[in-house]
Amino acid sequence: MATTLIPGLDDDAAYQCLLRVTLPSHGQMRQVSRAWRNLVSSAKFYDDRSAQGLDEEWLVATVMLRQETLIMAFNPNSAKKAWMILPSPPQHIHGIAGFECKALGGKLYLLGGWRGKKLVSVFDSHTNRWSAAAPMLCPRAHCASAAMEGRLYVVGGNLMGKGLDAEVYDPVEDRWEPLPQSPSPETIAFHIAIVVDRTKMAVFSRGGVGATLLLLYKDVG
Repeated sequence: MATTLIPGLDDDAAYQCLLRVTLPSHGQMRQVSRAWRNLVSSAKFYDDRSAQGLDEEWLVATVMLRQETLIMAFNPNSAKKAWMILPSPPQHIHGIAGFECKALGGKLYLLGGWRGKKLVSVFDSHTNRWSAAAPMLCPRAHCASAAMEGRLYVVGGNLMGKGLDAEVYDPVEDRWEPLPQSPSPETIAFHIAIVVDRTKMAVFSRGGVGATLLLLYKDVG
């Protein structure tokens, strides 16, 4: 016997209703029935949300406590106006400091970590779970990063002190590639990066007023 998504509604109408349920409630949706759990676990469900303009923009912050790091998310369009704590990141891998956190394609990426690490962890907001991505080409801590044109750029924080200054990650291929050497020979750490005109990553010194522009990378697309 076929299972309907919502009793009393045909499945097309029920599907349209479920598409409009906000992301914080998707965990509860998984508990309703196997049909609902399969629905919110499928890529098509989120592709359809995106196609109908139902994507949600969230603000994500890392909160570093003495013994642990929390990753928290805030939905500015929610009536509750409250922060929610995401599942704990694999902090035993990244440490409690020194890693970068960057959003790309509906996922969060943790890059590097305390005392220099190559490892990359990915949080998928659709499945509410962490997984491992391809490691970076060299260990990094306190690096700068930027997401642009569907790829993830990382610069600095190379604790080896020589060699690879920057690299770029392709999430489709799950692969890192090196970028050209920067004109500055020293290791760049404790800096920030912003995207300019969608295809340029500007790296600035961190802290204080009048931050200094150190590097400008163009998307090599």
